[in-house]
Amino acid sequence: MLERVGRYEIIEEIGQGGFAIVHRGRDTALNRDVALKELRPILLQDEGWVSHFQYEARTIARLDHPQIVSIYDLFRVQKRFFIVMRLVPGPSLERLVVERGHLGWQETLQMVTKMAEALDFAHSHKVLHRDLKPANILIDPVRGPMLSDFGLARLTEEHSLSATAGRIVGTPNYIAPEIWEGHSASPQSDTYALACITYELLTGHKLFRGETPLVVMRAHFTPLEFKEDLWPPDAPATVETVLFRALAKDP
Repeated sequence: MLERVGRYEIIEEIGQGGFAIVHRGRDTALNRDVALKELRPILLQDEGWVSHFQYEARTIARLDHPQIVSIYDLFRVQKRFFIVMRLVPGPSLERLVVERGHLGWQETLQMVTKMAEALDFAHSHKVLHRDLKPANILIDPVRGPMLSDFGLARLTEEHSLSATAGRIVGTPNYIAPEIWEGHSASPQSDTYALACITYELLTGHKLFRGETPLVVMRAHFTPLEFKEDLWPPDAPATVETVLFRALAKDP
């Protein structure tokens, strides 16, 4: 028997994060499949986390773009708290790369172009993602890559943004040098993460890696060195120039 929460049915769990569980669900009123992102019950006792969850929903609800996962609803019921989102039926970009090893140049170009357009749209609305990585990019069979999990997103116009200085947020492999140094996030730091992802799509390898977060952090401060033999044969020589610019130590 399906579990019922409000007008939604919970079908199965499809993912977990540090502070939320994602379920495949069904909107019985509109007769459509949805994703239900549930704040972990233990965090409901912390008003800070509740406010953070509400903030995420309200921030992303303002972004209407085909490459950004839409927010449909936000509700609390029976001591549970949910964000209702578009259900993307495809895998994450992370899973796609693991399964295929790497992508060809043309497919990478198409994907990165769409992701860049979504980021540009978010930035034009003063929203930073701050945790862009392959696991947070879902592949829709029709729309292609869609940015999701804006749980660390911030509005650039908010004074609270500076409060993150000295506290690193994000995933080590994709965090720009200035963030490691304690500076605030910016559109450039999102672009830096996208460049890291581009390298990963083309080669199947993380550009900055290590056994511990400290080792990964140090890698971001070493001179860039690309293994050109890993590029797909049809990749233009200029891709290296573009990546060097996007991955500059100076934002």
